Amino acid sequence: MVDLSQQFAHRLLAGGSEVQERVALGYQLAFSRAPTPLENERAVAFILDAEKTLRRVDKLEHKSSELTALAGFCQSLLASAEFRYIN
Repeated sequence: MVDLSQQFAHRLLAGGSEVQERVALGYQLAFSRAPTPLENERAVAFILDAEKTLRRVDKLEHKSSELTALAGFCQSLLASAEFRYIN
């Protein structure tokens, strides 16, 4: 799951230059829909907070913290019930 999340994160990095674009692409690829405003707000906040924490605590470079934070977001999408079950 970790490897798949990192590959997914690389795809999102290539698909958008802004966090909001990456979140929207992630939702589109995983769920075939756009995120709701609340989902978007929470996802962006998670990614930005994770990046900041990774740079401060783990002393990661910007690109590494960006990829790691985005991979965490991707892992949450892949682990969600919406991704696992077809309605």
